[in-house]
Amino acid sequence: MGKPLNFRTYSFITICLLGSIGLLQGQKNFNLELVSNFDYAQLVADVWGYVGPDGTEYAIVGTFTGTSFISLKDPSNPEEVLFIPGAQSIWRDMHNWGDYVYAVADRGEDGLLIVDMSNAPDSMPFKFWRPQIELSAEINMLNRCHNLWIDEKGYGYLSGCNLNRGGVLIIDLHSDPWNPTFLSAAADYYSHDNYTRDDIMFSADIVDGFFSIHDVSDRTNPILLNTQTTTSQFTHACWLSDDGRYLFTTDERPNSFVDAYDVTDPLDIKYISSFRPKTTEGLGVIPHNVHYYNGFLVVSWYTDGIVVIDAHRPENMVKVGQYDTWPGAHGGFNGAWGAYPYLPSGLVLGSDRQSGLYVFEPNYVRASYLEGRVTSSVDGQSIPGVEVEILVEVPTNTATNPSGNYKTGSASEGIQEVVFSHPQYHDLSVEVELIRGVITELNVELTPNNLFFLEGTILEESTQSPIQEAIIEFDRTSNPETIERGLTDLSGNFKLLLQPDTLNISFGKWGYSREHLLNFEFLENSFLNIELNKGYSDDFHMDLSWEVSSTTSAGQWQRAIPAGSISEGQIVHPDADVPDDFGKKAFVTGQPIDGNPFSDFPESGSTILLSPVINRSDFDFSPVLSFSYWLFNETNHSDNYFKVYLEGDNGEVLLLEFNETTQGWTRVENLSLFDAMERIGSRIRLRFEVKNSSNNLVVGGLDNLIIEDNFLSTTEHLASSYVWNFYPNPANDHITIVLSNDFLLEKPFVEIFDSGGKRAFKGQIGSRSETFNIGHLPSGIYLINLLTKSGQRVESKQFIIKK
Repeated sequence: MGKPLNFRTYSFITICLLGSIGLLQGQKNFNLELVSNFDYAQLVADVWGYVGPDGTEYAIVGTFTGTSFISLKDPSNPEEVLFIPGAQSIWRDMHNWGDYVYAVADRGEDGLLIVDMSNAPDSMPFKFWRPQIELSAEINMLNRCHNLWIDEKGYGYLSGCNLNRGGVLIIDLHSDPWNPTFLSAAADYYSHDNYTRDDIMFSADIVDGFFSIHDVSDRTNPILLNTQTTTSQFTHACWLSDDGRYLFTTDERPNSFVDAYDVTDPLDIKYISSFRPKTTEGLGVIPHNVHYYNGFLVVSWYTDGIVVIDAHRPENMVKVGQYDTWPGAHGGFNGAWGAYPYLPSGLVLGSDRQSGLYVFEPNYVRASYLEGRVTSSVDGQSIPGVEVEILVEVPTNTATNPSGNYKTGSASEGIQEVVFSHPQYHDLSVEVELIRGVITELNVELTPNNLFFLEGTILEESTQSPIQEAIIEFDRTSNPETIERGLTDLSGNFKLLLQPDTLNISFGKWGYSREHLLNFEFLENSFLNIELNKGYSDDFHMDLSWEVSSTTSAGQWQRAIPAGSISEGQIVHPDADVPDDFGKKAFVTGQPIDGNPFSDFPESGSTILLSPVINRSDFDFSPVLSFSYWLFNETNHSDNYFKVYLEGDNGEVLLLEFNETTQGWTRVENLSLFDAMERIGSRIRLRFEVKNSSNNLVVGGLDNLIIEDNFLSTTEHLASSYVWNFYPNPANDHITIVLSNDFLLEKPFVEIFDSGGKRAFKGQIGSRSETFNIGHLPSGIYLINLLTKSGQRVESKQFIIKK
């Protein structure tokens, strides 16, 4: 058991001084009045609140070197009454169950700090609980955790510990708060934080980019119910609304949001909306921890300080308060770390990494809501992308969605001016009366500038069937850097209202070809008939909705014009996409800035690029894959790789693995997908993964992808009636060739050539299904030829041998 250290008092910064910080930062502090600030000579992490038996309120602050207990008996003059040294850690979180406070650190071997506050401040005994826990037949000590939660029944939930791969550990505190008991471990997703109430646990699984929901009614046997990916796929924290209907989450990435989800039915999670402050939008600010209090969210938003959001209507969240604790530049991990709005006095606590504890007097005001629809005065069509700005001191602008609808609001009330603007329409200014807590509906019409209609129909060429949700993507000679888009309706029709200009237009959809109309002089109303062929290909000129996920914030796949870089005389990034496809874009990782190959590469981790769904029924025979790629592997370490998978409902197949630096673009031709598609079921997708496991420079790229049936013309080879295939691919020791009955009559020969063109094997096929031993051949890319008994080549296919 530990003993309290001597009382210490740090100087606190006056209201006048901290009030000037907002001026330095250029942001308005409002509806959070500073009461006091307690600074530390070290970095600070999270903050929690506690009320002693005598009614004294306390702030409990995690610091770099330990846990600090601050008496708020006089909130304007906070006083430290206990400091418990611990492992040095920038992550430290606290919670309480009754009169016991618990704390964890994500470094060192503190285990779980337990502090008995029942006689505070006179006596505050503490100890570190480091139990031996058995999991999967192994016994290990609990050394560290990233976070913790304690539910209303006195059960603790430890996130991000050194056990269970960081998945939540459940402990019993209510039976004996001084001597906890380990109960069980939840699913081994790494949990960054969690919130548990009414026997349901919500875990923020940051590495996987989702939150997971668990039934913990039996704490000895937690059951995973569902997962939900958040908007920036880096789920950091979550908090449940008082009625249990909504879950609010944060993603700890630049320019990310607070998300709102309807979790009434854990098996049917519904995304509602997202919020981020307009004052610093696009400046790289990062949300950290979110807390729900009586319909409001109190969020620590790093360099934006403490932000208060009216979340009574999760579909239209509005900022109604802020105090910016950080006077420096926007973006990064400086500033406000934690918040705590639950003290009986109503005071709000905040922790700033650099400047310590803040105590605020909040003024919770309801937002004045403004919602409506914007249409064209010409034809009544909805107008997407209209900027809607309420001209108040704190910016509250938003934009209309594809249906022309908008939702916004303000912390202000009364008569306000609202401006609607769109580059293709005349601005419109309207005065409207806003009332706090009330939805004011305002529908407006905008008058176009000099506009014409670009209309058309997109059909499948062979059947003349309409193609719905086909993409129309174009840029203008007057503004070539801005890409605009439209979609066809259920009948394959599109109608765009545009200013006259010279347009470069592309038409396409995943599963179809693309057509390009360059230097189209759009000077009047025009109608276009476009026909697309069935087929899978992508030169990445258009955005066909590939998905990107990553275990690291740097070096992710991105669709971009490749920027070249060189390191020690070697090409790291090619300076262009492949020369024989349309457009200039490719998917690349680690895109360099100003030629610096190290400007955006992850020191470790992987980034994954996932194609849209491929329908097996679109192929009549044997689909083959071709694509161009490049890889730079600084050390050619075998744990660093570029892998290609085919995945489906029934599993996945590794198609290719590359480890060697390519020195620019390299082409893979006619890789058979036949065997893989037969094994993995439906909802087939391609997955490209670049992984860096050695902390060296590892980057790659992808372009000019084609999936097609392996039909051969009679002008190139023999008659197409000679049908054959082979499996597996990749192969190991054996390969099996399957022939049609007509082809078997030819008694054909098989030849295998290595990548250097040297024949490595020859044999004759005597049965419809013949297996050959190729165990003597090393790993590599090979070409398999079939020849008639007279020696005429029928067809060649590429395959992989992987040992």
